[in-house]
Amino acid sequence: ARANLASYFTADDYPSSAEASGASGTSQARLSISPDGRVVGCDIIRSAGHSALDSTTCNILRRRAKFTPARDTNGNPVADTVTTPPIRWVLPDE
Repeated sequence: ARANLASYFTADDYPSSAEASGASGTSQARLSISPDGRVVGCDIIRSAGHSALDSTTCNILRRRAKFTPARDTNGNPVADTVTTPPIRWVLPDE
């Protein structure tokens, strides 16, 4: 399965609780992708060190991500697992 994950995140997505506490960090997730290209599971495999950043990472990917499905040898769409690149959460400029 393939998708441009960086395009799903914007500065407006920064969790207010993380911003208020000055938290930043990098999350990385393992996603389960259905045969229709939707994210059906998200497990954080590298924590940003703040639960709001990690949960927002998964929430955004579940809601917004759409993958080109993986295919079997006959060309039929199949379920897949994808590890995301690191997703950096940097405090927005004030």
